[in-house]
Amino acid sequence: MKKNKRLRAKIVEIFGSYDAFGKAVETDASLISRIVCGHRKLPKEKQQKWADALNCKVREIFPQ
Repeated sequence: MKKNKRLRAKIVEIFGSYDAFGKAVETDASLISRIVCGHRKLPKEKQQKWADALNCKVREIFPQ
């Protein structure tokens, strides 16, 4: 997998840090980093929660 630059940009734009975003979506900052860097894949059921927190659609931050 490759780095998800759109996701990273949205997180920084809205929350400023992975820690702040992590608190909003109840996820550890290190897991967020692994997902952004492409080392892990976020399950479909959590993608909607992340998109809601970032005020966007799932396909905007998790392109197929």
